[in-house]
Amino acid sequence: MVAGPGVGLEILQMVLEQGTETADVDYKSMLNLSQTRDKVELAKDVAAFQAVGGHIVIGVDGQGKPTGEMTPQMADLFDEARLRPMLLRYLPEPLQITSAVHTVEGKTVVLVHVHPHPDGFAVIPKVGNYPDPEDPKRQKSVFAEGDVFIRRGTESTKWRATDVAAVLARRDERIREETRKEFAAMVAALDSAGRGRGLAAAPALAFAWKVDADSFTSAVLELVRHNDRIPLRLFFSRAVGEARPQLSAEGPSPDLEVLLDRLAQTAGIALTVDDQPLFEQSMTTLRSIYRIGVGPDEYARPDLGTGAVKLWWSIISRIEAIGAAAVRAEAWSQIRTVTLQPPADGASRRPSAYVSWLRHGLTEAGRAGMLHGPTQNSLQPAALIHAARAVTHRLSALRLDYPDDSAYGSTEQPANDDMLLDSICQFDAAYCVIAHADKPNGSQFYPSFCGLYARRAEPMLIRLLDDASVYENLLPSFSEEQRTQAVAEVSRAARQEGWQINNRPYFFSDDRL
Repeated sequence: MVAGPGVGLEILQMVLEQGTETADVDYKSMLNLSQTRDKVELAKDVAAFQAVGGHIVIGVDGQGKPTGEMTPQMADLFDEARLRPMLLRYLPEPLQITSAVHTVEGKTVVLVHVHPHPDGFAVIPKVGNYPDPEDPKRQKSVFAEGDVFIRRGTESTKWRATDVAAVLARRDERIREETRKEFAAMVAALDSAGRGRGLAAAPALAFAWKVDADSFTSAVLELVRHNDRIPLRLFFSRAVGEARPQLSAEGPSPDLEVLLDRLAQTAGIALTVDDQPLFEQSMTTLRSIYRIGVGPDEYARPDLGTGAVKLWWSIISRIEAIGAAAVRAEAWSQIRTVTLQPPADGASRRPSAYVSWLRHGLTEAGRAGMLHGPTQNSLQPAALIHAARAVTHRLSALRLDYPDDSAYGSTEQPANDDMLLDSICQFDAAYCVIAHADKPNGSQFYPSFCGLYARRAEPMLIRLLDDASVYENLLPSFSEEQRTQAVAEVSRAARQEGWQINNRPYFFSDDRL
């Protein structure tokens, strides 16, 4: 399950819609924190979730349906001012949690978001026990001093030696990022006015992507400003070869994830400074890396399996974020380029069944069970939107027009004026219309935006009907009838899917939609 941070109503709906527990989502029918047993059991679960982060939902059954067992009085005890001190009786600092109480179908539901521990795990400093219900004179022990809990499947269990590598992966990535910063400092002396100036001035072969994100952004900007294209050409020419050994059946390595970030940053910079050749080079390189995992009939290569699917998901999450940046820059022709990238090259196989890698990546992720919908082949609504929002937050080069994104990840639901989230939804709507218009007889799109409020995506659909500067670039050579039909079909699919997701009408304010 891919979820955005926070505990707002949109997040709760997304967590409930998946209809099943996962490693990062736990459903509980009821918890009464006035009872020691429930306090201790919750502390154990929170400790386990600190390994990866996730959501605990209280007041629902195993399928995410509200039970009505949580009373308002019980819910009051989950107020953060009460919840955090209670948990700190058993758990160590730092402890970062957020919580909110919602009403779903007239029933009280509590959503708790547990943030990952900075060290990748939490060592419990105290004993946690409660009176045994079968023999109140005896204490039932849940955890002891020094215990470490993780999520194994849908259970919170003590870690084993075999779990250590996976648990520490997050911490290892932070260490690598610090090393990249040190490497950037060694490559060149970067002054405070431009951290990448020295790196950009280094010999062409010294320009490397294994530096921290800010240094890379600054270096690319310096190269573009001085029109020094050789280091960038070398970067693009080497990227695919460097990516190949970094992909395995386990998925992209941490270094490959960083390389994908750097290519996304380059695309974002190109959009900001209106550098079409740089943008096209970025997209061509991402497309070539995407195709590394493509096997017969556009399924994953047999030797890579779900590792290829994880690569595709990583790439389309960044593509959705790049497309959102193009929406805000009103770079309409680039939006069409971002969308119409088929997963197969067509040279050594039959023509691709997909007009867009976005639909291909979503479909294969759903087939692989990565999105944890109610059934194995179903797509988790808005998963791609939330993944792209996280990418946009992490990579400032994709939001140079919104440098302050500090409000992202707050305890409330996504802000009404979250323009970055709106632009992602609007790109998603544009991709759907472009893909359907290009091949109307196939299932070429999925409206991920329908997992969020319609008002976020609606402006793009309206502009595709009314704004010639938009539809002449996004849908060139298409008649007014074809354009109208494509917008109508995407709107219909969004309403239908939105109804199924939310069990209530999903409607646009414009009657044409």
